[in-house]
Order: sequence, then C-alpha cells, then structure tokens
Amino acid sequence: MNRMKFSAIVMFVMFTISAFAQKKIEACESYDEKTGETSGVFSSWDASAKTPYVYYVFYNDGKKITEDIFLYVDKYNEKTREYDIFDTRDMVISDNKKWAMFDYDFTEGGKYKLAAANANGEILASVVNTINWSGEKA
Repeated sequence: MNRMKFSAIVMFVMFTISAFAQKKIEACESYDEKTGETSGVFSSWDASAKTPYVYYVFYNDGKKITEDIFLYVDKYNEKTREYDIFDTRDMVISDNKKWAMFDYDFTEGGKYKLAAANANGEILASVVNTINWSGEKA
C-alpha cells in the first residue's frame, strides 16, 4: 500500500513539474524585458495598419538557449485546408538566454500558426492565432 501511495505522489510531482516547465510560445500584448513574463495572452487579435503588432515570446523550458531561434509564420489556406508558408524571421534572444521574443507585424487578417524553430528546422513550440484585420492592408 505504501508503494502505491509513493508511486502516486511521484507521478503527481513529475506531472506538475512537466506542466510548468516546458517549451512554449505565447502571443501577448506585453512582456517583461528582464524575465520574459507575458501579459495579455490571447488567441485572437484585432489588428489594422495602425496597430499590426503582436509580441511572440518563446520559453525554452527554463534552459539557456544555445542556438539561433527562428519564428516560422504559416497562414491557413481555406481552399486547401492546410497552412502555407508565409514568413520566417529571427527571434531576439534575451540576455539571460532562457527566452526569445519577436514583435511580429501582420499585414493582413487570417488564421496563423506561429512556431519557434531551431536552425535545423525542428519545431520547438507553436501557437495558433486568428488575426481579425480591419481597414486597408498594410
């Protein structure tokens, strides 16, 4: 009986740790320039030519980033029902090297998948956002 309790506690602790420490990318209104902590995290954004920007912050599981990180931007194609390559940018790596950021300026609305990737093209984390565009294109 004690072994079962111990195993259950170990499993719970491991799940809790893995839930909090993971590679992820978040779309946000703002972020702390020292810690990378995000605020105003949403999956849908209202944008226009005057306010086209969304911050994307990639967290590297609390570990130092030792290689370049790229932001892959793919846009959903309604006809093919697949994501098409739209853009690729270099992310700015923080001074403490545990997170990276990019201030992406959209030029049109749509459904986008944004991913942090390493130099080998391996996707480290991704997020899907809807950009609700108003007014003329940028």
